[in-house]
Amino acid sequence: VHGGEYSNAMASRGRQVFDKLVVPFNLKMKTLVECNNITQARGLLQQMVKEGPKPDTFTYNTFIKLFHKPEQTQQIISEMKQIGVYPDTITYNSLLKLLVQRGDVDAATKLIHEMERAGVSLSQITYHLLIKLHAKFGDCDSARAVLSRMLRSGLRPDTFTLNTFLPAFVKNADLDGAVVFIQEMKTFGVFPTESTFGLLMQLCGEMGDVEGASRVIDEMIQSNIRPNEISFGVLLTIVTKTKSIDRVQEIQRRMRSLGIQPNRTIFNILVNFHITMKNLTEAKNEMSRMLDRISEGFG
Repeated sequence: VHGGEYSNAMASRGRQVFDKLVVPFNLKMKTLVECNNITQARGLLQQMVKEGPKPDTFTYNTFIKLFHKPEQTQQIISEMKQIGVYPDTITYNSLLKLLVQRGDVDAATKLIHEMERAGVSLSQITYHLLIKLHAKFGDCDSARAVLSRMLRSGLRPDTFTLNTFLPAFVKNADLDGAVVFIQEMKTFGVFPTESTFGLLMQLCGEMGDVEGASRVIDEMIQSNIRPNEISFGVLLTIVTKTKSIDRVQEIQRRMRSLGIQPNRTIFNILVNFHITMKNLTEAKNEMSRMLDRISEGFG
């Protein structure tokens, strides 16, 4: 945040003119945090508390980035409250992010209640973090409840909302549910991205669902998103397990029709497949093609 932007942000919060004195200190704090200098950042904070200018919410929100455990972040929040500096949405989101990483649903729920009691509004990031937490455990009902609450608050879903929710379906191996949810999001003007389809392909791969993976690739093409080597790599991995040479060749023809060149992973899949099928001639041919591509400098 540049000095001018910071001053405008403070003014918009109705701060006193005295707060201008804190700007250079906060910029110094930002530099120390970017350098991951915990010792000097802590020293600067203590200096500000003892000698002034008094640190503000921006100071603490910057300082808090240095810590990666919920307990540490909670301690900093307690310290700021003790000197009359109150956490805002950004502060709470920093703590919530750590709780989500830990998978602590109870603590996250308590934190949201604390935000509500303090009159701190939940942002779209807050809702996304909560959806991510519930999706982590495959709890579609709780994730959907968070989404409903977000909509009631006047916030609209976006592609990040969609992609944050989808892992819940992956966890439950529920491709049909994921497809229905994607269609539902389209009613809000939210359309799947390459990342969305990547998650669906991951789901198909874990389920071993050949038809589902083919459907996903069809949907990508219909959505004007060009399938890539990763998508076809997943599809080939599933298909090779069926030991169907015809289906493998069909996929290769489809890749060629789309102008997609095999990468190293796909070549390895094909070589191993033909070795398993005791088709050593074709295995050697794929190996030769791979070596030719390597000589061309492909990845």
